[in-house]
Amino acid sequence: MKRIIVVLLGILLCTMMCACGESDSKKYKAAVELYDSGNYQEAESEFEALGEYEDSAEMSKKCKYQIASILLNDKDFEGAASAFAELGDYENSAEMVKQCKYQIALMLQREKDFEGAISAFSELGDYKDSQNQVVECKYQKAISLYESSSYEEAYSIFTELNDYEMSNEYAKKSNYQIMRIKYDSVYAAPQENTWYYNGGGYSKLNSITFNGESAVINRVTFDGNGKHRLEPIEATYSVDDNQILVKGDGLDIRIP
Repeated sequence: MKRIIVVLLGILLCTMMCACGESDSKKYKAAVELYDSGNYQEAESEFEALGEYEDSAEMSKKCKYQIASILLNDKDFEGAASAFAELGDYENSAEMVKQCKYQIALMLQREKDFEGAISAFSELGDYKDSQNQVVECKYQKAISLYESSSYEEAYSIFTELNDYEMSNEYAKKSNYQIMRIKYDSVYAAPQENTWYYNGGGYSKLNSITFNGESAVINRVTFDGNGKHRLEPIEATYSVDDNQILVKGDGLDIRIP
């Protein structure tokens, strides 16, 4: 009797295993059909439920990769970056994460969120032209600050950028605005007037004409051959509590 029971149980177990295998096979085929028809979200759920059956784990990753690619094509860069990141080192997912983040940074730049763009491009390191984009974002941020009359912040960035694009010119303009606001009456006094001074030596009669943020120095020299007018020098100038400082082409003129 016991032997009969054991045999019956064995038959029942085999029947259940066969039924289970047949069920997984049907589910797998259904999942493949979903994948082939582009229903990646549903297919991924089915493959995930099948666990280690056949290549279900691999197919699950393929579905996730396709989902991430669709998000990228739809310009959902945040969603795509997150989806590719979940795939780790599957295929070229790590590279695709960078591509998504690069697009996010460009989007921030277009929206004039320069701080966000600078941070995003900086995180990308040497990916594509990210470092050049960091510099460009700083430049655009400085221009925006200048245009909104935040001259001190703008001046700090323009001097950092040095000779990038028109940074030197904007640095001069920013500095002029800073000094003009701080020393308004001092700046106003010499504007568009000519001021004469003795240059010493053979240069007996020099003049400075102030115009906005720049100054023009004219020099007249005398020697045995008479009077000579030299080429004008365009200079920059600044004002502090003690003096007006004019600098240009080796000249350093201090006006108390």
